[in-house]
Amino acid sequence: LASLDKEEERTDTQSPWMPEGNTTKVLQHRNTRHYTHDEWMNILENDVLKWTRTAAIPSTNATCRSHAYPILKTRGIIAMPPYELRDLLLDSNRVKEFNKNSLGKKNICILPS
Repeated sequence: LASLDKEEERTDTQSPWMPEGNTTKVLQHRNTRHYTHDEWMNILENDVLKWTRTAAIPSTNATCRSHAYPILKTRGIIAMPPYELRDLLLDSNRVKEFNKNSLGKKNICILPS
C-alpha cells in the first residue's frame, strides 16, 4: 500500500510521468533517506502524491491530427469507507470537497442501478 512503483520513484525526465508539487520533494527525500512504514503512512494520509503526463491519441480521420490528452496519476490514503467514497465521487454537488480546482461537474444522464 505504501510502496511506489520504480517508475514513479524516478525524478528525472526519462520517465513519462512527471512528479508535480510536493511529490518531487518527497521522492528526492526518499532517495537520500528511507522512510519508515509509519512515516510513509503519515505522508500518504496527509498529502496526495501527483504525477502528470500526456498521451497522444491518433485520430481515426485521415484529415485530422492526433491529439495529446493530459493524464493525472495520484497516490494517497483516503480515510473513509469505500461506500462513502463512492457516494462522494458520484455526487456532482460535492465535487469541490475533493477537487478544489474543479469548475464543477454536471450529470448528463443518470442510469438506474
